[in-house]
Amino acid sequence: MNGTLLFANNYATVRRFQNYTTKNKFRDAVINLAAPVSSFLGIDKALIKKNRVQFLFLHHLFNDEVASFRKLLKALSKEHTFISYSEAVNRIKTGNIDKPYICFSSDDGYKSNTTLAKVFLEFGINACFFLCPSVIGETNLELITKYANNNLRFAVPIEFMNWNEVESIQKLGHEIGSHTNTHIDVSRQSLNQIAEEFSISKNEIEKYCGAIQHLALPFGRFFPFKKEWWQIAAEAGFESCASAENGCHIPSAQQIRTEELFIRRNLILPNQWTLQHQLFYLQYNSLMAKSLNNFLPT
Repeated sequence: MNGTLLFANNYATVRRFQNYTTKNKFRDAVINLAAPVSSFLGIDKALIKKNRVQFLFLHHLFNDEVASFRKLLKALSKEHTFISYSEAVNRIKTGNIDKPYICFSSDDGYKSNTTLAKVFLEFGINACFFLCPSVIGETNLELITKYANNNLRFAVPIEFMNWNEVESIQKLGHEIGSHTNTHIDVSRQSLNQIAEEFSISKNEIEKYCGAIQHLALPFGRFFPFKKEWWQIAAEAGFESCASAENGCHIPSAQQIRTEELFIRRNLILPNQWTLQHQLFYLQYNSLMAKSLNNFLPT
């Protein structure tokens, strides 16, 4: 950014400042080779049609990402039924998974989510947008840059929505959820700090948006997950808790209790990954679904 602070307003700028490691490059190269092989053998069609609930999430949708994302949604719509986030959670808990379902969410509350919400509407999709209320409506570039570096571990500042824009998303039929108050890494916080973040975020969002049900943990990997985190979330009034752990959810022979469910979600990067690459992730999830079960890690 040539020493001058500016909001990133396209994915090309964001990509320049990403820490794209050798490991990431190797992983992407392997997937880009495996995806066409799967397609050639016809394995992909059987796996995509498997009954399951697949959660997909984004962080932003800049104008230079829209065309790629529309292409992905069109491809997914051929074999999947799009459902709302709340319906997806309910289907997992009841075991009513009778076809391949997909639901969407978006984390962090960036301003480009207003574009994302409209693109979803084109495909009849009702998504859930997870917000950190402490930064909604913030316009100070210096503060946002510091927040991006310290809280998001992101090298470039991106503009956030204000509460009027959040309301406009709700009016399109989308849900709002919590991503904690300040995008904390729960693995580095005390249980008291976690409880405060969960409670403040829920109360603050509900001032503007009405009742919310869902929570998504920042940096939400299974390791080092503690069941106390979900207990704290339930005490704060949340009905679901989501991770950033890859996988999907398949029918269960028994009803799943809320406190046993830690939702798996796959990240979508429309411009970084090819369509085949992203579909291959879903095929892999379907293939591994028996070992990637619905429950919390022990």
